[in-house]
Amino acid sequence: MDDLGSQKRSLRLRHRGRETSRECSLRLCALLEEEYARRDSGGLFLGVSSLAAYYPLKGEADILPFLARWTQDGRSLLLPCFHKLSGQYSLAAIPSLDGQWLVRGKCGIPEPREEIERILPPFLEMPQLWLVPGLAFDKQGVRLGHGCGWYDRLMQGSPFPKIGVCPAERLEDRLPAEEHDVRMDFLLSENGILPIPS
Repeated sequence: MDDLGSQKRSLRLRHRGRETSRECSLRLCALLEEEYARRDSGGLFLGVSSLAAYYPLKGEADILPFLARWTQDGRSLLLPCFHKLSGQYSLAAIPSLDGQWLVRGKCGIPEPREEIERILPPFLEMPQLWLVPGLAFDKQGVRLGHGCGWYDRLMQGSPFPKIGVCPAERLEDRLPAEEHDVRMDFLLSENGILPIPS
């Protein structure tokens, strides 16, 4: 079991199927709202006009109420979407979470419609902040994803802060990490926002 791949597979089996309670999701949205309310005086949203986020899979923290608020303020929301020509995920900006902008995508997750312009990595100028899902995270900012590497490839090279979002029960002391794994700069759980020491 020394092999990193085997360790990750075992951890994925343990974390898959876990639900995030409605109460937890509401608490996470409330914490994001509090942080967003401080945007003029400091905090993570200071100067941020473009945000990359996610449409939650079953079991992931539902931050859609916060994302709806973000778009209502006229700010740029970028969601992952599959780019058929390159065979990889890209980002596309949508003005709202209304169904007219979304379609069921490659992995069964709502994503921006094909006619919306795709932006391919590396993302050197935007988004200015990332909200990132995961099966689990550790206190060093390592993320355990579903095993396809989509998010790592999306975030590779982006200089902007990345916030891992999950319930506190999915924060591990240490997860196995590989060279290509992109680390988070902060973790958001119902207990608050935890900065990762660099």
